[in-house]
Amino acid sequence: MLSDWNLWIDLSDSFFNTASTAVVRLNEALGLAEEAVSAVLPADNIGTLTLSITSKDIEDHNENRRKLVFFCNGIHYEVNELIDNPFSLRMSDAAEAAYALNPKDIKVTTGHILFFPVRTSLMDLVSSTIDNEALKNDFVQKCKSLDQDKPSADLIDCIKEAYFWKDQYEIADRVKDMTAKTITDEVRSQWPNMTPDEREQVLTAYAIEVGAVYSDYYASGLAALFPGLFGSSLVSEFTCDSEYLGESNGDGHIAINPDFRDNPVGNYSLDKVLDTINHETRHEFQAAAKNDPDKYRAPQSLIDDWSQPYIPSTSDFDAYYRQDVERDARGFAAATLN
Repeated sequence: MLSDWNLWIDLSDSFFNTASTAVVRLNEALGLAEEAVSAVLPADNIGTLTLSITSKDIEDHNENRRKLVFFCNGIHYEVNELIDNPFSLRMSDAAEAAYALNPKDIKVTTGHILFFPVRTSLMDLVSSTIDNEALKNDFVQKCKSLDQDKPSADLIDCIKEAYFWKDQYEIADRVKDMTAKTITDEVRSQWPNMTPDEREQVLTAYAIEVGAVYSDYYASGLAALFPGLFGSSLVSEFTCDSEYLGESNGDGHIAINPDFRDNPVGNYSLDKVLDTINHETRHEFQAAAKNDPDKYRAPQSLIDDWSQPYIPSTSDFDAYYRQDVERDARGFAAATLN
């Protein structure tokens, strides 16, 4: 039985929205408590108040919330990789092989000449035993007709989709490996102390490298023989001027919120900006796949899903959150970081 990962989308929604609201209220409560402490401390004849919770405790809680969001967003990629996709590939391979079953291609050894076996096709072997010429012709014609059988359009699309997702898992693994090599422990330790310009340089190089992973994977000709040599990337421009967490328009330009560069704490942490860049680069890939399905080996069913009218978050957040392009971008980005 194939998995149903809608539950993980519901959990992600809960951690992203409901738990986020709870964190905001915790911060509001802490602010009120701090005001109370400030009011009591000058009046030393009343007593003293101390707070057992700090803003860092709440931020640690919020960081765990973000990690749970990443986990839920990536789980359907992981489940598909381990269960759904291998199953689909095995089924598609079996179906494809069944259409190639032709008695003329099945050969058996019927003797030897010196040390060399004599192999005869199953069709010739069976037809040679049929004495009636009409029956023999009928048998041969039916065997030949098997060569003309073609998989249905639906089956072809299913096979194409199974291999498409296999490609995506491999790309996610490559992005994950690249991230580990680029965003090292040293970079992480220095991140709070870097200047905004230094952070932007790191993030710009990282975004272009994520786009290059896609380009290298689908490269052909000399570019395929020498990955990285030609500097091709789905991301051609990177800026820190978005009023949202991040955005992309399918034109090679992605943008992130300047707080990721200028004030990298809380919801603008290093891990969150990596997730945002991978998410927005995924949108660039979606646009590229829609423009050139053959190059990216994208099945029509997926192109149809990704071509639905886009629902902005400011219009209907729940519909925005659940649309195919956003579910794919969130899941892929999380799979590259988990």
